[in-house]
Amino acid sequence: MIHLPCGAINPQSPCMVDGKCSKRYPRKFTAETVTGNDGYPLYRRRSPDDNDQTVTTKVKRMDFVVDNRTSSYGRYGSVTTTHKRVLYNRIATICRSNALSISLKVDRWSGSRGFPALVEALAEAFSQALVETLAEALAQALAQALAEALAEALVQAMAQAMAQAMAQAMAQAMAQAMAQAMAQAMAQAMAQGMAQAFVQACAQALTQALAFSD
Repeated sequence: MIHLPCGAINPQSPCMVDGKCSKRYPRKFTAETVTGNDGYPLYRRRSPDDNDQTVTTKVKRMDFVVDNRTSSYGRYGSVTTTHKRVLYNRIATICRSNALSISLKVDRWSGSRGFPALVEALAEAFSQALVETLAEALAQALAQALAEALAEALVQAMAQAMAQAMAQAMAQAMAQAMAQAMAQAMAQAMAQGMAQAFVQACAQALTQALAFSD
C-alpha cells in the first residue's frame, strides 16, 4: 500500500499538519539501508533510475505516479505496505539454560530500532546470566573446596588427638604397672630376706645356747 497524495497536490489530506505531511512523506531516495544520525535506520528506497518500479494510480480522478518516496518500508523493498505503525507485537523469547529463563517483550514499530533493541536486550540478558552462572559455580566450587579441606583437617586433628591420647594413656598405664610390679617385687624380696635373716639369727642363737649349756 502507499501513502496517499498530500502536500500541494492534496492539501486536504488527513496527514497534513501546518501545511506539511506529518508522516514526513515523500521520503528521499536511498540506494542502500543505512543508519541515520539519530540511530534509526534509513531503509532502502530505490529510484526509478535504479530500475525500480513505479505505479500509476488515480486519486480524485487524477493520475498519480507512485514510487518508493511515498511507500512505507516493506519486507521486499517495494510498494507493498502502509506507513501506519505496525501493531504492537509481543515477542516472547524463552532462553533456557541452567540458570537462565528470560521473557522479553519488545514493542516493534515500523522504522524503529526494535530489532537492535532485541539484540541488545538478549546480549545484556545473556551477559547477566553468564555472570550469575559463573558466580554461582565459583561460589559452589569454593564452598565445596572449603568443606573438603575443613573435613580433612578435622579428621587429621581427631586422628592426631586420639593417637596422642592413646600414647599418653598407654605410657601412664605402663608406668603405673611397672611401679606396682617393682613395689610388689621389692616387698616380696624384703619379706623373704627378713624371714631368712630371722631364721638364721634364731638358729645361731640356739646353737650358742646349746654350746654354753655343755
